[in-house]
Amino acid sequence: MYEISGVFGIRLRFDGSLSRNKHTFRTTVNTERGVMEFVNEEKPFETIKIINLETKEDLTEYFLGPKGG
Repeated sequence: MYEISGVFGIRLRFDGSLSRNKHTFRTTVNTERGVMEFVNEEKPFETIKIINLETKEDLTEYFLGPKGG
């Protein structure tokens, strides 16, 4: 199981209106595929952290790649 937490980014509609403001979230999913589906459906994010609940290992870079700098 994986825990995904962070802050959602602002999401704009095509007409320029807001469909989502920034707010925090925390959810759990059972599979790697579930993690990727959540990330693809819910982006953008201000911050995001993905943790394997069994090992407590931070897998954010595994799923999203290294941070660009």
